[in-house]
Amino acid sequence: EMESRPPITSHVLDTSKGTPGVGVPVTLSLMSSDGSFEKVGEDTTNADGRCTQLLDATHKLAAGIYRCTFDTRKYFEATDQRAFFPEVSVMFEVQN
Repeated sequence: EMESRPPITSHVLDTSKGTPGVGVPVTLSLMSSDGSFEKVGEDTTNADGRCTQLLDATHKLAAGIYRCTFDTRKYFEATDQRAFFPEVSVMFEVQN
């Protein structure tokens, strides 16, 4: 039996160092019908730079537009780097 994984995960790499982006807070939001976003999950990247708990493994993913927001300012401050991008958001659409 295969281990079940959440339907959405994330991986952060610090390309300036060639290492995982450890300790980056990540928020997953779903766009509502009025265009606003509602938080559906959050996690912080682990030692491998991965977010594996944005959603529960049993979560039934709804169709819609999602936004994954990375609090890069926190990461850069923790690693004594200047934050050119204080926050990075990636939007994507899940279809049935």
